[in-house]
Amino acid sequence: MISVAVVFKNEEKHIFDCVKSILNQKFKKFELLLIDDCSPEIAKSFKDKRVLYYRNSKPLGIAKSRNVAIKKSKHKYLFFTDGDCVVNPNWLVEGKKYLDEGYLGVEGKTVYLSKKTSVSDKIVQNLNGKKWMTCNIAYRKSIIKSERGFDPVFENMLEDRDLAQRIRKHGSIFFNKKMLVHHQIKKWTLEKMISSSKNLGISMVYMLKKHPKDKENRLFFIIYPTHIVGILLPVSYIYKAFRDNVRSYEDLRVLAMYYLGHLVERYYIWKTASQQKIFAI
Repeated sequence: MISVAVVFKNEEKHIFDCVKSILNQKFKKFELLLIDDCSPEIAKSFKDKRVLYYRNSKPLGIAKSRNVAIKKSKHKYLFFTDGDCVVNPNWLVEGKKYLDEGYLGVEGKTVYLSKKTSVSDKIVQNLNGKKWMTCNIAYRKSIIKSERGFDPVFENMLEDRDLAQRIRKHGSIFFNKKMLVHHQIKKWTLEKMISSSKNLGISMVYMLKKHPKDKENRLFFIIYPTHIVGILLPVSYIYKAFRDNVRSYEDLRVLAMYYLGHLVERYYIWKTASQQKIFAI
């Protein structure tokens, strides 16, 4: 009836809690597909027969790895979460309820695990829907296959939003706040900041090209206008310091990293826009 897909890479601190929460679901009839994108083979330690472990022979990125999960899955409903997430015991029950009613997809509420956060926290949340993040979403497998899965051009970011926008042309994706996931605590590092900024810059241009009516984080052809303001007026990061909380010297370092990240993001926005021959600022 249900296939659950978790794509992960180097999540040794979090993957065991993630898998444990999935195996403890109140709805028991499912398979769990673990797609390891070339990290240490830690997941082989899971003995539950519902766990199916696959390790990519070479790094594929998130989009292609999720397509591997789609091909390997056997059931008509496909649930997605991430290796750094913990799902509620009723997660499958709450998602299945609305898929059974005929919705093409169901997205759930995602809450960052720490309530006391600072600018150093890599916060992932979806409190009110319309983000369609694959840390907490489920689809009918048939509609995913009809759309040929995740577009590999979105190698490591926004592949989930792109798929959702394509699926929404055929029907509704319901938001169910009781389909709850907690995102585990993660902190920004310079490497993660640069990588994320690069991927986001590239992916936002592809979103503009494929989905020009999707205005998320855009003002006409201006992508992330607040980031441009930050680059031109670094003093505006003082507002971010108060809004997102600076509690330590490490937080100050991360605040500086945001400025560097926004420069990297802008470079890849302009570079990708030029390559794709579309206008974007």
